[in-house]
Amino acid sequence: DDLREVLLRTLDADGGRRTGALALIAHHPDDLVPPPTHALLLGQGEGRTGFLGGEWREMAATVGAYFDSQRLASSARPPRPRLRRGAVAAEAAAEAAAATIVDFREVTV
Repeated sequence: DDLREVLLRTLDADGGRRTGALALIAHHPDDLVPPPTHALLLGQGEGRTGFLGGEWREMAATVGAYFDSQRLASSARPPRPRLRRGAVAAEAAAEAAAATIVDFREVTV
């Protein structure tokens, strides 16, 4: 089974009794299963510190355009070097782990 099928089966297993929220972080439009009710795009605007959010029906076109822009940008970048094994790879992994991935500043969701 692929992860998408496992996720769908897991979500269906509760028979719709879910009372909490589900946050799904996606890097590809096809990963958005089940269809979302709301969307939040982080890292928007000048300085990439803003965000856009709202109901899915209002955000679907914006999210689609964002994914398209990221796909085009990634195709324009040179390919990443292959990971090396051993001490060099461990050092690179440690550096990556220390880097800030998401920095929330006064954001209320």
